[in-house]
Amino acid sequence: MGLKITTDGKPVKVFRQDKEWNGTTFPTYSLGISSKDKDGNWVKGYIDCAFKKGVDIPNKTEIT
Repeated sequence: MGLKITTDGKPVKVFRQDKEWNGTTFPTYSLGISSKDKDGNWVKGYIDCAFKKGVDIPNKTEIT
């Protein structure tokens, strides 16, 4: 069980970065999250995430 993020039906972009450790390359993923603050300015951030083993998501894929 993990953190559940709701996006009110808006797409979230998944960013993939391949990293190498001990000669093995593996993907790491983060979600690009953005929203407006009370003054109407955009606030952006990233949350690291993991998917089930064997799932392969291309870079900059939008999910809801």
